[in-house]
Amino acid sequence: MDTKETLTVAKLKQMIITADANEGAVIFLETDSEAALELLIGPEVLAALEVALVKAAAVHAKHHQVQ
Repeated sequence: MDTKETLTVAKLKQMIITADANEGAVIFLETDSEAALELLIGPEVLAALEVALVKAAAVHAKHHQVQ
């Protein structure tokens, strides 16, 4: 799939993560133009996303330390 489309997400509407590790998550988002997006994320991608968010939070904390 070589098609690329960029959408600006304005709001996280809802996120559903199941307790079953074999299932993933559903994330409901809204764009600037109020279009609704529904992302179905499998368990492997969800795990990779969680790792990426932890790393991003650590970088953010390093550069924006509380004084």
